[in-house]
Amino acid sequence: MKKIFFTILCLGLLPLSANATVIDVHSTSSYGVGGGVAQGRAQGILVNSNFSVSAIGIYGNLVAQSFDIVVYSSINGHSAGSVLASASALAGGTGLGWNNIAFNFNFLAGNYYVVNWRPTAVNSNWGSLDYYRDNVLPQIVGPLTLVEGFSGFSAIGAANTLHPRLGYVTGVSDVPEPAMFGLFLLGLIGFGISRRKSI
Repeated sequence: MKKIFFTILCLGLLPLSANATVIDVHSTSSYGVGGGVAQGRAQGILVNSNFSVSAIGIYGNLVAQSFDIVVYSSINGHSAGSVLASASALAGGTGLGWNNIAFNFNFLAGNYYVVNWRPTAVNSNWGSLDYYRDNVLPQIVGPLTLVEGFSGFSAIGAANTLHPRLGYVTGVSDVPEPAMFGLFLLGLIGFGISRRKSI
């Protein structure tokens, strides 16, 4: 009995990040790091083959605060339609690098989407971002084609000439799932019961 509970305990401690990969999406024409961002920045994409994400990140030096990811439908990748999904979380404050928000979503082949990263508070100064130019778009990156860059809280400014660097995290993320916490807790309880009986 002790061996069974010990096995459950060990399973609860196993990491889940082995299969996670990042699709690093941006054009080949770098603009550099720009600061003073006041609203959202987005990418218009066409999905060439199905893929699922567990998180979406943005590359930059963000001020620590709450941020949103909003995925919109789109008819051509150049305009945002209705909201399909969204998520919010605290991010930033760690210097220049990737800032990820857990976000489970299935991107379906043949569909256009607009993916927007923005501060939760409208017109909030959210730091600086790594920008790329739109003048070389469209560009195929992995399972998708990058079509357009947007600015604005609701991704309405497709007339801008830049887009952010977004990372689409596929596979399993580093964030432990509730089921694993349940297994871990079950293992601890079982281990405690077995110790108590042996005393």
